Amino acid sequence: MCTPRSKRNRLLLILLALVASVAGWWCVAPRERVYRGHPVSEWVRQLSITSLGETNATLDVLLDIGPDCLQPLVANLESQDNVFSKAWQKYWPKLPRGVRNALPRPVPRAERRATAAWALGQIGPAARPVSAALVAALDDSENRVRAEAAQALRYVNPRASGAIAALARRLSDPTPLVRSRAAEALWNMAPESRAALPALIQLLHDPDLAHLAASCMQELGPLASNAVPDLIDVVKQGVAGHPPKRKFSFLHSVILEDPSAHNRAMAAKALGKIGIANAEVLDTLQAALKYPPTWEGAPRRLRPWVCQNAAQALGDLGTNALSAIPALVLMLGDTNLAAPRAAALALGAMGLQAQSALPALKNLLSELPDPLGTGLGVGEDRKWELFWLRGSVALAISQIDPNDRIALAVLLDHADADYAGRRRIAELGAGCRELVPKLSERLAHTNGQPQTAKAELLWHLDPQNPAVVPALTHAMGQTNSALRAHAAFWYWKVTGDADTTMKVLVAGLDEPPSPASQMFPQWLGDMEAAARPAVSALKKALWHHDIYARRNAEKALKKIDPTALEFLNPP
Repeated sequence: MCTPRSKRNRLLLILLALVASVAGWWCVAPRERVYRGHPVSEWVRQLSITSLGETNATLDVLLDIGPDCLQPLVANLESQDNVFSKAWQKYWPKLPRGVRNALPRPVPRAERRATAAWALGQIGPAARPVSAALVAALDDSENRVRAEAAQALRYVNPRASGAIAALARRLSDPTPLVRSRAAEALWNMAPESRAALPALIQLLHDPDLAHLAASCMQELGPLASNAVPDLIDVVKQGVAGHPPKRKFSFLHSVILEDPSAHNRAMAAKALGKIGIANAEVLDTLQAALKYPPTWEGAPRRLRPWVCQNAAQALGDLGTNALSAIPALVLMLGDTNLAAPRAAALALGAMGLQAQSALPALKNLLSELPDPLGTGLGVGEDRKWELFWLRGSVALAISQIDPNDRIALAVLLDHADADYAGRRRIAELGAGCRELVPKLSERLAHTNGQPQTAKAELLWHLDPQNPAVVPALTHAMGQTNSALRAHAAFWYWKVTGDADTTMKVLVAGLDEPPSPASQMFPQWLGDMEAAARPAVSALKKALWHHDIYARRNAEKALKKIDPTALEFLNPP
């Protein structure tokens, strides 16, 4: 029989053994970097998972530490419970409170592995040298670790054949979250993820995740042509298969009034991107323009989803889908404003051969924003829907009939906010030089983003106009970071002065993180080879405190000089 004293003695012996083990390990362990008075592994141990947008002070410390944090994270990712860790977890709660407060709380190794995988994903491309550890973690026994590893690979994005094969295997994982994260990762790895196409086609048979498989196929485009028959099934049935498995998860069934709509919409969009315009594809997409056929009272947000994507797909097929013009013209009369907008854009994409749609498009434009808005009871909170519909209809008319001056005037009115309209006027170029005086007058009385937009457009129409450069120079001095970045890029386009532009954009990389941080690497990337002097600053930005700036830095380096990323290749 154990007395209280003997139990206490046994507990103390176990505690001493654990302390001795830790002390022994500390003596023989290799020395590691110390940052702000703590070893890097200690910072890693303090890490916890937070939601996107939440401040994570420990993650920010790891970003400051840089590459030296990768191996300690890998050590946590590979850690497994042993006799000592299990004993520590078992006996720590039983220690006297004062002892517990003086010693670290035991963290289950599975939780540490999941947190490490999450952190590597948050770091993003800069963690690519250790991506093999994430691939290995896809076989972890814990669901959460596999899911975090798959998501991390999405953002670390090694695109290596081993990673793609491992993710393809996870598409048949018993845990839905792991399957969905693996599909999302493959989505980001196109076109290399073509190797996973057979497994992705099988995922089209999963009623809860078919939309993710279809999204991957959108990115693969023509490389996913083998999936066309199954994608047609998904548009028609909501899921592939004969007979189809239509049993959605409880969560999907409760949250979504029509849980199949997401699958149908993404499959339709994929058919457009793949680009095969055979009779069956065209018939399927035209039928989807009327979906759902008998669903009365469906929510406004959800109802046009399938038909919007079907219209977009027909637009992507362009002149190969001319047989759909009557159906798209009919869709212009839909009272849900998202539907006619999608139809107009699709008709515009068919260009000069969509002449038969012009009367309906011109009639609709004449009713925008009113009397259509008033007739439909569109309130102030939805005026933006009328704005974008009007711009889309004007764009379609201009694409079908470049000489239509009414549509051109609407595009000019929308030019400050509507990039597609601005681009269309730029495409017309000399064909609309009569706009130069009005545009010059408006430029003289604007500031902020409209100033840059008008200067950009004026340069396209009149490259030697003396008002363009002063306007862009003024905009580069604004306090708004996104505006400065946009203006700096166009200053380079207009003047060819890459040095001045890079000074603004590289300086922006050192500003405190903000929603505009991602714009600086994005515009540097769009400068391509002209931004080569910024490569070292972009490599540093791979560790920026803004997650989107980190991701855009990698994209920019790929555009500027693909060899600049070779240092990230796993050893």
